[in-house]
Amino acid sequence: MSRYRQMAVFQHIVETGSITKAADRLGLSKSVVSQHLKQLELDLGVTLLTRTTRKQHLTVAGDAFFQQCCLMRTIAENAWQDAQNQQQVPQGTITVTASNAVMDYLVIPALTDCFRTFPAVKFDLRSDDGKTDLIQEGIDLAIRVGESPSSNLKQRKIGQFRDVLCGHKTLSEGPIEQQAYIAHHWQHDKIHHMMTRKVNVSYEEEVVESTLSYDFIATHRTNNYHACLGLLKQSAGIGILPEFIFQQHQMDLVDLLPHYQLAQSNVYALHAYHGGMPVTVSMAIAAITDRLATLAIQER
Repeated sequence: MSRYRQMAVFQHIVETGSITKAADRLGLSKSVVSQHLKQLELDLGVTLLTRTTRKQHLTVAGDAFFQQCCLMRTIAENAWQDAQNQQQVPQGTITVTASNAVMDYLVIPALTDCFRTFPAVKFDLRSDDGKTDLIQEGIDLAIRVGESPSSNLKQRKIGQFRDVLCGHKTLSEGPIEQQAYIAHHWQHDKIHHMMTRKVNVSYEEEVVESTLSYDFIATHRTNNYHACLGLLKQSAGIGILPEFIFQQHQMDLVDLLPHYQLAQSNVYALHAYHGGMPVTVSMAIAAITDRLATLAIQER
């Protein structure tokens, strides 16, 4: 770094015409500026400037070196400007990871609508129901259901949704707890659902909360919602789907307890930016947040 600093000091000496004026511009003492020049010439092994009491002159080597110093500053200024532009104009690739269900129904619609008028933005989307290392994999943004353990990542809640306990309309009759259960990979073999009654609140109405409790043993198991949905549509059993997915398949599926609801699941945005966040990432978070809010309104 001292080498680049010496080059910058030398450039100021040439541009201002003297060591004294360069010192004033840089806010340094004359002796410090002089020492930088002296050390630079020693390191290079050439004389860059010849000086008299009134004037300084560039040597042939000094002139060539000065041109390279100017080029270096131009490159540095362009790099600085490009980095600032990245913060203002949506461009470049944004890498996002999310579970299959969240990717299909939340992330993709939100991103395509948000960046439709910004052709310089490219998507690198990674559907993954596991926990990916954002920093190691070079991921800008992760959308997770449920709060993640504390780490070096920044996370904030951006919305919520509910799951629906559902099955095919042609599912055989019988007690719900005796039906085959289609479990997601993140559910245990023994599944417990606590449900509360849906209540419409008015000024005259006293709200009395009632609950239902069900326990299931996993019969089938899947590692993504596509497989779970496929089994549900084949009447292979019952299971839970996010309400925003269930709403799209009501021709085939039915809410088994339409007057009761499961607890809300919170959705979080995670990223590793502790300083200035790229504008593409902040826009993506805002778009996904709006998408979640819109779906929540539609589900009511």
